[in-house]
Amino acid sequence: MMKGIYNGNGKVRKHQEKEELKFRFKKTDESAERCILGSFIEAIVENKQEILNYILKNVKKEYFLAQDVHKRLWSALNEYLLTTPEEERNEFTLKNFLRSRDEDLWNLAVAVEGDASPLSVVESAIKSVKNIYLVNSILSEILQGTTSYENAKELYEKLKEVEEKLEEELKEEKEDAKSVKEKALSLRTLKDAFLNRKEREYVIPEFIPKKTLIGISAKPSSGKSLLMLMLIKKYFIPAGYKVVLLDMDNLTDTLGERLHKVGLIDELDQNLFVFTRETADIKANSNDWKLIKEWLLNEDEHYIVILDTLKDFATGYDLNSDTDAGIVMEELKALASKHTVIFLHHVRKQEDENNPYKNSTTINEKCEVFYHLKKDPQTGVLKLRAF
Repeated sequence: MMKGIYNGNGKVRKHQEKEELKFRFKKTDESAERCILGSFIEAIVENKQEILNYILKNVKKEYFLAQDVHKRLWSALNEYLLTTPEEERNEFTLKNFLRSRDEDLWNLAVAVEGDASPLSVVESAIKSVKNIYLVNSILSEILQGTTSYENAKELYEKLKEVEEKLEEELKEEKEDAKSVKEKALSLRTLKDAFLNRKEREYVIPEFIPKKTLIGISAKPSSGKSLLMLMLIKKYFIPAGYKVVLLDMDNLTDTLGERLHKVGLIDELDQNLFVFTRETADIKANSNDWKLIKEWLLNEDEHYIVILDTLKDFATGYDLNSDTDAGIVMEELKALASKHTVIFLHHVRKQEDENNPYKNSTTINEKCEVFYHLKKDPQTGVLKLRAF
C-alpha cells in the first residue's frame, strides 16, 4: 500500500486527492446499520428503554457510512426524541415528524422496521459499524499523514499516535462489553425465585387467573357483554374484588337497562366503576386512558378491568398491522402486570375454530389466556372454550 503513495524519487505524490484515497479503503455493513436504525425506531415507539439508552450511548452519526440517508434518519430520530414528550411518542407522531422533514426518511423508517432486533443483536451490529468507522478513520489519518509529512520521523510519530488511539478505542470497547454483561446479568431471575415460587392465584379457579391479560372472542350480539355482567354479579364482587368496566361499545341507556336486569345498580360507584363513551374517551393513546391506567397502577388493591371492546379501544390503530396491534396490546399488558384485565373481541365472518378472533395474530400472542364464546347449534347453550 505504502509503495503506491511515493514516487520514484521518494517524495510524496501530493497531487493525488485525499478523498479518492479514503474511498479506496471504505467498507460498510449496511445490514448492521439497518438493524441499528430499525431497533432504534422500535425502541422509541414501544418505549424499550434499555435498547434506546444503549443505542444512544454507543452510536454516533459518523458510524453510518452506507448511505447519506442513514445519517439523516439518525439525526432526525434524535431530533424527534429531543422535541417530542415521552407520552406523545408513537408511530403516528413519528410518521408525521419524519414526513415533515423528508418523505425519504419515512420510507427508510418503514423499510428498516423489519430489521429491529433484540439487544444482543444490536450490540453486535454496533460493534460492526464502529469497527468499520474506526478502521476507516485510522486509514484516513494514515493517508493524510503520508500526504502531509515528508520527514520520516514526523510520519513515524503520526503513525504511533494513530496506533495509541486504536488501542484506547479497543480498551474502551472491552470495558463497555464487560459493563453490558454485568448490567444484563443483573436483570436475571435468581435461583431463589424458582425455589420459592408460589402457586398461581385465580379470581375464579382454573378459569380467570390473577394478573393476566385475558381475551374473550365471539360474534357480535352473542352475549359476551352479558356474560361479563353475570361474572361481575355472581363471582367478582362476591369474592371481594372491585371491578372497572370500560364500555366503549354500548350507550348509557342500553348498558343501564342491562345493569338493572342483572342487579348491579346498587354496586355502582362502590364495587363497580363504569366508564362509557358518553363521559370518557377510552382509547389506547388517549389522555383519559392514561389517567385511568395511572390511577389503577397506583392502587394496592387488586382490580378486575373489563374492556368492551378491543376494536373501540384501538380506534386510530390498524389491528391488522402487527406493529399497531402490538402497541395496543402492550397498553393492556402493562395494566395486567398488576390487575386482571379481560378484553372482549370479535371473530371473523367465517369463523376459524383454530384461530377464532379477528385481525393480527399479535393479539393472540400477547395474551396468556384466550376464550371463544359460541352457541351450540344443537342445544342453543353458550359454550366458552379455551384455545
